Amino acid sequence: MRTGSSIFFNYCVLFFLSLSATPVFAQTSFIDQLLHSQKSLVSIRALKTQIYGQQQTEAAIDKKSGKILVAEKAKASLAEKNGAGVIIDPSGLIVTNLHVIYGADKIAVIFHNQTQVSAQVVELNPAADLALLKVKPPFHLEAVSFADSNRVRLRDEIINIGHSELLHKTISGGKISGIGTRDGRGNIELIQVNMNLYKGDSGGPLFDHNGRLIGMITAKNFAKDKTSYAIPSNKIRELYHQHFQTQ
Repeated sequence: MRTGSSIFFNYCVLFFLSLSATPVFAQTSFIDQLLHSQKSLVSIRALKTQIYGQQQTEAAIDKKSGKILVAEKAKASLAEKNGAGVIIDPSGLIVTNLHVIYGADKIAVIFHNQTQVSAQVVELNPAADLALLKVKPPFHLEAVSFADSNRVRLRDEIINIGHSELLHKTISGGKISGIGTRDGRGNIELIQVNMNLYKGDSGGPLFDHNGRLIGMITAKNFAKDKTSYAIPSNKIRELYHQHFQTQ
């Protein structure tokens, strides 16, 4: 019996095939690349203990010492944030958005086969909203291949695999609608795409048509429909290299 998710996935595949004028063998290779890339995607669960409500103060006298003991009671709960991540090294290195795991007491990574492991933060780039996580691989991990994000151009086609509850594991196509640079040397600092971002999509990948990573979804422009932003893959690669330089 097919689930709704698998039916929708098949529909998306057919949708891409119907729009493309590419030869069938090339289409098949493209679909294979996307299916393979799905194994490099993970879910991130960040848990943080929160204190809520008014604290209650209670006092008592210690019978042995005669001292007054004061205790404060407070209610605690676990707040959970969810996002996506991408495996960038088979040794267990995973990149996600910093805002997904910020302030978390515990971080869990869930792989494509629902295996769950704990993760540790090993590198941060707050300016780029990037966090590099490390896990102990429970099996052989499939890492993504990097594209050179400085080579992307306006109107280049991109592919995203959704991670929100609304569009979980569905394939969406879009185009690059804006490119942000700062240093005047052509290094791309931010990529704008004509796609919507939903809760849980942060940390999700953008692929080119060769299945290579060109960016990672990070934010949405709430004032405009179908306007979201991605961190270029070269920024992710810099953080990756930084980790090994500090070892």
